[in-house]
Amino acid sequence: VSLVEREGIEAVRREELSRLIGGGGVRTVFHPVVRLADEEIIGHEALTRPPAGLSFDSVEELFAFAESTEMLQDFERLCRWTAIASAASLPRKGLLFLNASPGAVEDPDWAGPAMESALASAGWKPADIVIARHDTFQRALRTFKERGYQVAVDDMGAGYSSLQSLASIQPDFLKFDVSLVRDIDRSSIKRSLLDSLRQLAVKIDAR
Repeated sequence: VSLVEREGIEAVRREELSRLIGGGGVRTVFHPVVRLADEEIIGHEALTRPPAGLSFDSVEELFAFAESTEMLQDFERLCRWTAIASAASLPRKGLLFLNASPGAVEDPDWAGPAMESALASAGWKPADIVIARHDTFQRALRTFKERGYQVAVDDMGAGYSSLQSLASIQPDFLKFDVSLVRDIDRSSIKRSLLDSLRQLAVKIDAR
């Protein structure tokens, strides 16, 4: 692909992203979070889905592009507000898991009273919300915990999360990376590693 073609593609994608933000053109789907011991649904993870017909091959590619622009904060705000509003219709509410970029957890829009007002309007409170993030931006995550939110450390077992960060953040949930559990029935090393992380979760009172 030539430089001219790349610039043309980027211009198209910037226009598409701008239209999404201006028109609220995303929707939220919810993935149930199940407690294995009794198969009880304890909550749902909110996942953003863009409309069809965009030039992006996947939602991951869309977010990666947004992160390279000055529109990321506005885009994540759109995704966050859409998720909260859509979650009001969940049949059994439980917990709501929201994934957040480093910029999102430091967004004043989230740190201010508007967030709590939006949650209350949808029938939620901070204690019902689990913010999932890698082990960066520890101070911001600790601040969320002080405000009553729950925190999850994402991608455990994928090399992102350190023991030091776990001690600092004191997360409520540990989210294991799929690479750790894929084909675990054929890997005694993965089983041992997962069991060690499970024991760690028990010790720090995380689920």
